[in-house]
Amino acid sequence: MTEHVLVIGGGIVGSSAAYRLARRGVRVTLIDRADHGHATAAGAGIVSPATSFSAPPAQNALAYRAAAYYPELVASLRNDGITGTGYAVPGGLVVASGDAEGAQLNRAFRILPERAQAGAPNIGELTRIDDTAARALFPPLAPGTSAIHLSGTGRVNGRIMRDALQQGGAGAAAGYDGPARSWLSRVTGPVASGRTVPGWTAS
Repeated sequence: MTEHVLVIGGGIVGSSAAYRLARRGVRVTLIDRADHGHATAAGAGIVSPATSFSAPPAQNALAYRAAAYYPELVASLRNDGITGTGYAVPGGLVVASGDAEGAQLNRAFRILPERAQAGAPNIGELTRIDDTAARALFPPLAPGTSAIHLSGTGRVNGRIMRDALQQGGAGAAAGYDGPARSWLSRVTGPVASGRTVPGWTAS
């Protein structure tokens, strides 16, 4: 019996799952409601899990692996002929204003190298910068803001990445019969694009 996977939800998570399945030769149908998903559009897109200092260790471990996967995913999509993925590494800032936040910034400057040595991605080179340098990089910052610059901080446009994953999945699935030819469908209940999804029955 040919394996057929139905992925419900066409945001960045569902599209990623469907893309990986399609590349492995699995028959996959991705279905979603017509608005393309709210969570993907709401994400801020900063890829810098090491700068989160309140997350539990178990969450950090998962976040580090997820962030480290982006270069591999971008390379895979590039091999599919897709160059517009929405992912880039522009660098980032950890900022502080006032003495209390300045103390936290000092703590971050001690902790971040330790996290980098432990395998945390998207850190790069760390540089302490003053108010002038920080505001030159990000003019909306208030006067008196100090910062740490991380050269390796990434960002991702979720909408563009979602579309790239769907395009890549459709290309990977193009040689298959059945639902693979309609890799992305819009659905209400068990019906996708005006037809019942093959291999599935409504209950």
